[in-house]
Amino acid sequence: MADMGIAINVGGVAGIGLLDEADEILVQDQTRGAVIVTMTTLTVRTSDFPSAAVDAAVVIGTNNFTVRERLRQGDGGLTKLVLGSGPVVPPGGPGPQNILDGGTF
Repeated sequence: MADMGIAINVGGVAGIGLLDEADEILVQDQTRGAVIVTMTTLTVRTSDFPSAAVDAAVVIGTNNFTVRERLRQGDGGLTKLVLGSGPVVPPGGPGPQNILDGGTF
């Protein structure tokens, strides 16, 4: 990570991560099928950010994001954080929302 990573801050914790601004994620819905979407993701060492939670603020350089989803990678040594640009509020009010910004699929 130190050779290829960039400085990040996740939920107030500073560290190093691998940013991928064009990662492809398979999003599935039990009733509507699946779709592949392009997302911004951040791969971090799980032990460096054990309390990184959904809706946590992420700062990368001058860009601000929000954690949308935590995806365990392989044996759990790495975690992929799916990032969004603002708070998740579903149509019709507060509550859980999928990882797509701007609504459901």
